[in-house]
Amino acid sequence: MIQLGAMPLKSYKLLHPMARVSPEDLDVLKSYLNPLPPTPAPDEKAKAAADLQYEQWIHAGAAPLAVQNAPNGIPYTSDYKNWKVISTTNRFDNKTLRIIFGNDVAMKAIAEHQTNPWPDGTTFAKAAWFQQPDENGDIKTGAFLQVEFMIKDAHKYASTEGWGFARWRGTDLKPYGKDAAFTNECTGCHAPLRHNDYVYSFPLAGQQ
Repeated sequence: MIQLGAMPLKSYKLLHPMARVSPEDLDVLKSYLNPLPPTPAPDEKAKAAADLQYEQWIHAGAAPLAVQNAPNGIPYTSDYKNWKVISTTNRFDNKTLRIIFGNDVAMKAIAEHQTNPWPDGTTFAKAAWFQQPDENGDIKTGAFLQVEFMIKDAHKYASTEGWGFARWRGTDLKPYGKDAAFTNECTGCHAPLRHNDYVYSFPLAGQQ
């Protein structure tokens, strides 16, 4: 939240100007909260299985799965793999790597600097894999975890801050959530980024 500018709250900083966090302060905080654990020796069997799974993920478009819609009716699309990469992130807390893809509408908005708010039709897909250390201690993609979609339509998704949310888990792409109320988790998580149209990922520089 600090890194994205959502914390400390602007209203709090008005009363407590010394609460501003410098880049140096943030580095100290990150080092304290995320000390690097010893890198475990790679499990060769698990590594081979994850590598095979990744290859299958890349080529899955040739034989698309019959995937159920999300509980709120949003359909899955495998075409996101052909979209351009907007950004990448990693999560120290759950040891995952993520790639954020954007459709043509998103890429046009980035090129024209029209990203706050994002235009209707913008769609993001965030694919996540578990982290897998290799024999050198470098981190690469392991087993596939999930893919999440955010679809901008200010009218259609007015009740969820103008965004439609959907998530599919595992290689069998099981829809997440028992019913449409699962989106309460999504809007609650994205609420701190209301000043950035509820989007966490900042596009990498030089996007066209």
